Amino acid sequence: MGSIDEGEFFKAFIKLETKIRDTLVNNQLYIKNDKNVKMDFSMRQMINALYENELVNRYFYDKLIKLNRYRNLIFHGFETKVYKSVMDDINELISYFDNRIN
Repeated sequence: MGSIDEGEFFKAFIKLETKIRDTLVNNQLYIKNDKNVKMDFSMRQMINALYENELVNRYFYDKLIKLNRYRNLIFHGFETKVYKSVMDDINELISYFDNRIN
């Protein structure tokens, strides 16, 4: 199992998070504070909103939860390697959101 550069991981994760946020916006589940464009949901809350509104199935929900935990471990230094399989999961999810009809 090869490892991937952390920078590449975070770049892909940000892309995934953006796609999740866009999906919430497109389904009117995005909450804004007046003129503030900041998302009011944590990543976990966004994942839950996707699942509760049937925008992802249990398979993708579980993958998103796992990736979010992994991201936190990498970010806070508790995990030091990003495995190719993790990047494969991120890319699978990015493809899902790319191909999803909002």
